[in-house]
Order: sequence, then structure tokens, then C-alpha cells
Amino acid sequence: MSSVRNVSALAVLTGLISLAAACASDPAGPESGSAGNVAQSTGGGNADGGKDSKGGTGGVPGSAGAGAAEAGAAAASEAGAGGQSLDSACSAYASARCTRFQACVPTYFPILYSSLADCEQATLVLCRNELSAPGTSRTAESLAECASDMAAQNCADWQGPSPPSCELPGSRADNTPCEYDSQCESTLCLRATQSWCGVCKARDIAGAACDAGQATCVHGLRCANGCTNGDICDATDKHFRCAEAKAKGAVCENITQCQGALTCLGGICTTGVGVGEACDRSVSGNCERSADLACVEGPNGGTCVKNAYLGANAVCNIATAQQCSGLGKCNGTDGRYTSTGPGICMPPGGEGEACSSDKVCRQPALCLGGVCTSPVDAATCH
Repeated sequence: MSSVRNVSALAVLTGLISLAAACASDPAGPESGSAGNVAQSTGGGNADGGKDSKGGTGGVPGSAGAGAAEAGAAAASEAGAGGQSLDSACSAYASARCTRFQACVPTYFPILYSSLADCEQATLVLCRNELSAPGTSRTAESLAECASDMAAQNCADWQGPSPPSCELPGSRADNTPCEYDSQCESTLCLRATQSWCGVCKARDIAGAACDAGQATCVHGLRCANGCTNGDICDATDKHFRCAEAKAKGAVCENITQCQGALTCLGGICTTGVGVGEACDRSVSGNCERSADLACVEGPNGGTCVKNAYLGANAVCNIATAQQCSGLGKCNGTDGRYTSTGPGICMPPGGEGEACSSDKVCRQPALCLGGVCTSPVDAATCH
């Protein structure tokens, strides 16, 4: 999990979303809801949920949200004037993070969260927990500064490296137990599978193998794959490695190699196909992600259409861009997740409720041992 910024997200969001897009043996691809399938894995042990993994999500340049900017500036001013409460700092951070996320990542925000308030509440839970973690660099003052700096970013900047105020190293050495990146000198807490706890680990450098789901690369690099669009990524030399993200017009092999909301079409990093235009569902990221479009198959082939997001118990169909919001699952008549036909939006599970691959957990809980489990006290990680 990354220090103060994504999804749980994602975290964002979203290194796993990039992984799904790069290894697209599934013709549905991330446009048709695979983001919702993998997002729970980025459920995040940090207030931001994985800033660096946001490189795989969509976004458009834009101005900072006024409300978030005001909240961040007020929090920073209050901190500088003699300190502030942890709740005030976390509230300012949650407002800044969620406002930016909603504005800059329209493709995945509604899949992860049902509303701005839903995002802010999940972020508050993680933020308060992180501020009490042993060895963390997070304080009310540093978090307020991070919130102010983040709120002032446009979307292009927000999808790049976090402001320095949001990436302060902690005091724990490599191989020391942790739950949050901010506890580690390396700024990376590599969490164990199906666990809130992990160990501090040095970040992966350019050219090194990396973990796309946990954004393990040195800040400024992304975890990209060497597979050509449509390939099944099973060759040793094609696995994920840290690299500079490629700008519009650069040669690419798949979507994970391109900057921000760009996709890889015809071997070139580009914005993707626009609304109402013809698309190919076998190519992941075919439609423009910054416009939140999906490729829907019709009698005359595929067409890019705007995604629709539905609440609990609504009739959904991922194949026709009728998505479930807030990590709801589109389940068929057999109660199992369906990615190709109609179903009913089943809401995510709350704390203590049963969970599975067909019923994920509401942010920020993780599905551990078949039960939705909230963040643990970081001091209990050994």
C-alpha cells in the first residue's frame, strides 16, 4: 500500500487494473468492469490506497476542486498557527483526496465508491488508523500540508508522483513489520496476501521486477508489462518491471506503459476512441478512458458508449456498460458474478459480513478468511 494518496483503491486503484488491461486474454477488458473485480485487492492499508498505481487509471487535466483546496489550505494554516487535531487533518486530507480522485479518475471512482461521502468516510478510517501506526511519519501538520498540496494539483499532476509532503519516510527499516508505507524508511510496506500486515521493503528501481498491485516502484516510475495487447503474459521476460511512463505518441506494447489516461492502440500511446465511434472489444482500453467510455458490442460491431453506474438491486449488464457502483457486484440468477450478461447489483459487504469472489467488501475493509475485516491496529503487526 502506498502512503497518503489512492483506494484503497487504489488504491486506486489500480496497479491490478493495469495488470488486467495488459494481459487481456479476457475480451471484456477493464472497460467492461474488470476494474470492479480487482479493485478490492487494492483495498488499501493507507489513507491514499496506492498513489503510484493510479498511473493505470483514467484522468483528464483539470483545475483543483475549490472545496478541497479551501479545506487543505485551511488545515495547513491552522497547523502552522499552533497545531491542529488529527480529525481536522484527516478531514482535510479526505476532502482533498476524494475530490481529486472523483474529478481525475471518472472511469474507476464510481466503481470503488458510491458517492464522494462514501470515499471520504473510507479515507477517514484509514487516515486515523495510519496516524497512530508505530514509526509513521504522518502527523496532523504534515498531513494538512499534504492535503493542501494535493488539492492544488491539476489532474495531470495528480496522476503523477505525489507531492513531497505526501511521501515522507517513516522510521522502520527494511524487513520490519508494518501496515502503512509511512512507517517505512523506504516508503513501501509490502503487505502479505490476504493480510493487513506486511514488511518494509526497498522500492524497486528502473528495470527491476515489480508488483503492479502494490505499486512497488521508486516514485516516478510505473510497474509496466512487456506483453503486446492480447497476449497472455507468461514469458519470464514479459513480466512487470519498473519503467518511465510513455507520453502520447510514443511507441508502446500495452496500456500499462502509457502515461495517465492514455491507452495503447496500434502500438502508439493515445487517448483512445471517442464516444459513438467504432471500437474493438478484444483490445483493452480501446475507448477513451478519461471520458469514462466502454466498448459495447452491437449488431454492427463495437461502439464506445458512456458507462452508467447503478445502485443496489438495480438490473445491470457489464456487457452493455450498465455497471454497479461502490464495489457492488453484478450477480446473475445463480448468485454468481457475471461479466457477460444481465444480473442484479449486489451491494458490498460491511464489517463482519461474509465475502467471496462474488461479494466483495465495502471500502476500506478487506476480505480475510471469508469475512470483511477493517484495518487492524498497526502495533499488532509482527
